[in-house]
Amino acid sequence: MKNKTKIFTLIIAYFCLMIFDSCSVSDDGIDCGNINAPPFYDFKSLIISPNQNEISNGEKLELTIQLDELEYLTFVQPKFSFGLLNKAYGCTPLPPGYDGPKFPIATIEVSSNQDFNSDNLANSLLNKFITLRYFDELIPLDQANIDQLNFIEADHSTKGLILETTPDSLNIEHTFTIKITKSNGEIIENSVSGVVWN
Repeated sequence: MKNKTKIFTLIIAYFCLMIFDSCSVSDDGIDCGNINAPPFYDFKSLIISPNQNEISNGEKLELTIQLDELEYLTFVQPKFSFGLLNKAYGCTPLPPGYDGPKFPIATIEVSSNQDFNSDNLANSLLNKFITLRYFDELIPLDQANIDQLNFIEADHSTKGLILETTPDSLNIEHTFTIKITKSNGEIIENSVSGVVWN
């Protein structure tokens, strides 16, 4: 009788371990084995496109940013597993970078190589004149939070920066530089030339 009780206890303990093992998760809180893509993305460069190079009276310049040279960072493996049972996953495959940036954008800075007016000379920060297009909202760039600065999806996603003012002097070619600083201190920047107000 004692042997039967011991065997029964061992069987119950084994099944409890299998249940625990099958429910173990990764550091990201999701365990879909190898069926999911890497959860984080990172980028090494920017593509900047103006809505037009010649800006007429009453029109606004919009600079569109797209992340480039993307790389995706792999899963952290589950911390603990007995390997008693193959996991039964109840989730569907997710796209690469679904958990957002590994190093979120901390700041976006916009400048021009030409004077805008007597108070905003060449290479000075123009952020106070910029609104950020965030879905259907227009948000002053200086007031945008970290979620609004970052890209929900790295691939096929763009962000618009709208310049809400015009320079005092017309018919002068501007080169705009956008500088992005990530949370790890890395700086990514690019420029677009040939923008003229007439």
